[in-house]
Amino acid sequence: MIHVVIADRGKADIFVTPALGAALNRVQRLENPSAHHTEASLHSDAPGRVLNRASGGHQSYDRGPTAHQHALEHFLHEIASALAHLAKDGAIVLVADRRLLGELRRACAARGMTQIMGEVPKNLVHESADRIAARLARLKGSPITQAI
Repeated sequence: MIHVVIADRGKADIFVTPALGAALNRVQRLENPSAHHTEASLHSDAPGRVLNRASGGHQSYDRGPTAHQHALEHFLHEIASALAHLAKDGAIVLVADRRLLGELRRACAARGMTQIMGEVPKNLVHESADRIAARLARLKGSPITQAI
């Protein structure tokens, strides 16, 4: 079985299919409610922004990771955990935009997952399962998914 993860910063769908191009069956949907909130609503007790009188620009008191970045890391580890549980035996194909794909790959590597057999650097979250299956069928012989 092949597990296909279609993800963006707001949600992730995990599908299972017997082969690339065959029908996809959704087995799990994960959502990141923090993706659609403003930074202030996620981290309201943080020091705010001030006007720097020397340069005339605004600056933040805190230069560390933002609440959005922290929430995204938590969401990616949640996806990796679900994959580790679901795809104990079988291949995994990751489908996400380039930036998220790299972060998702790192989250999976942190859990010691070696079943990732292919990656597709496209955001297909808003596509139907049939259209995703058709796109995966076209990619079947490409170098991105050659290991499958």
